Amino acid sequence: MKSAFPRKRAVQACRMCRHRRTKCDNARPSCSMCLTLGVECVYGDKNDNIDPGSLAILKRLDGLEQLIREGKPQEPPRKTSTAGPSSQNSPLNAPNLTARGVSDTAEYRYHVNVESMLQWPVFERQNIDQRVNLKSLFDSVHETNFALQWSPSDPDIQSEEVDDALQKFWDHVHVFNPIFEEAKLKEQLESIRSNGLGWNPESCLLLLTCAVGIVSERGTDSIESSKEFRQSTAFQTAELYFFSAQKRMGPLLTDRTVIAAQCFYLAGYYLSTTSRPLEAWKLLIQSLACCQGHHDSDSSASLEHQERSQSQQRIYWATFKAELEICLELDLAQDSINNLAYPTFFPSPPECLATELRVGWYFYLSDIAIRRLKNRSLNYIYHCERSQIPVSGMTEEIINLEKEAEGLCTMLPPELQAGTQDIEDQINYPRSILAKMRVELQMHLLDCYEIMYWPFVVNMISGEVNDESTCLSFASKAIAICFERIQKSRGRYRQRQYATWLILRRSTRSALLLFAANLTPQLRQLLPPQWKSNAFMVVEMLRYWAHEHKDAKNRLSILETLMRNVESASTTTAMEI
Repeated sequence: MKSAFPRKRAVQACRMCRHRRTKCDNARPSCSMCLTLGVECVYGDKNDNIDPGSLAILKRLDGLEQLIREGKPQEPPRKTSTAGPSSQNSPLNAPNLTARGVSDTAEYRYHVNVESMLQWPVFERQNIDQRVNLKSLFDSVHETNFALQWSPSDPDIQSEEVDDALQKFWDHVHVFNPIFEEAKLKEQLESIRSNGLGWNPESCLLLLTCAVGIVSERGTDSIESSKEFRQSTAFQTAELYFFSAQKRMGPLLTDRTVIAAQCFYLAGYYLSTTSRPLEAWKLLIQSLACCQGHHDSDSSASLEHQERSQSQQRIYWATFKAELEICLELDLAQDSINNLAYPTFFPSPPECLATELRVGWYFYLSDIAIRRLKNRSLNYIYHCERSQIPVSGMTEEIINLEKEAEGLCTMLPPELQAGTQDIEDQINYPRSILAKMRVELQMHLLDCYEIMYWPFVVNMISGEVNDESTCLSFASKAIAICFERIQKSRGRYRQRQYATWLILRRSTRSALLLFAANLTPQLRQLLPPQWKSNAFMVVEMLRYWAHEHKDAKNRLSILETLMRNVESASTTTAMEI
């Protein structure tokens, strides 16, 4: 490969010999040629004896040394903000934490995140902990005997318990994530049950499928409270299946097959469902690593290769969405706000789909389309933040993104749109599942709208408004979204599911925005009279899960303090009147 800079042996000839193009004997203080000619022998400055490549290297080293001496970054200085997490206070910002790299999110005032909101100046005098370390909250989980001790024995896979777990998996998990070919997976699982557990990936997948099925029942009435669930037989049984699967994950770490990616995805799914998002993220990253480099399908390849490629697409998209959602909430790979790219393809469904799987695929593909819009919206607002584009210059693009979101709503399959009673009767599909799918998509669309309006809200609350009428218009929409999200979450927060932690995080974000609006004179007028009752709904959500989610317990304390402050301010005002 040709070098970027030409390198050659350094020349030591004097100026006269170089001018005459004769060989110089380098004698000092005068070479023999200059003595013969009777002229002054000059060797020139030190850089004359250095080749162009070395000069370029020295120049760069000088620049680096100058930066170190001055203590200044290479990028031009930016306006200081208190909106993002402090890199000095958070060990999550250690260098080389992830392959994506780490950037200082204190630069990003538009970071859509609970921790970023808590650092808004409007909360400075509210007597709350504004710089709590999220990772430290998860570390404290281990102090509560969170999991069972390691079990040397494997569960009995011939029991009816396995049948029930697998049926729950198909009914409550696979229908929302149709990444498996049901017939093929059932055949594999039955083969393992007939021959017994081995130390192969198929056995690992069976154990994980059972573990996820046991904890993923969505009915509210049959789910114990979060405190009781930790001591329940169901949780202990699920942990036994998960630990048995863990013993088989070691060889999969160097595997790039589809089944390895599926195992790591289900392991991350299980950990997220059982309130361990930090550990879930680690396994989702491993699932993505198994999938990398396997997205392109060669049309001339064999049918088996095409099927394998399609399976890799499905598991990749499921993992991509799950990992990104957790990652952005945890601030683990903070450069994610600069790296929200996604593959251009949509995953391909199996050739033959039964009615129930067809509806599941409609949901799965619709969810991916919304995720792509969400990423484009995030990319845009973070680009505007880095480029210091004022909110007045963002209006046109935000309106375009709004129209795109509205278009997605109208293009949803009829089965996933409200008011389609005749469609429900025709497909003979469980209406409860259809209702949950519709709510899931509506919640994801609310996330998209919230991201679009976020810069306008941040500027209003921080008091940096150039176009107040425009900001008020979008901020009003953001407040309406907070109300709708809390109302829709109220019927879902008691249901143990993969997204439980994310529901709590987003609901907390909505409540914090309501409190911030109440503390901002320009936005207070936009709050409807019942905003306090909506904020109290979020307090109830966090209280329900406080025994299991340490961050929920901390955020509960913050919201309760803010609620007391509001009540105290109202009492003071009434007395003055």
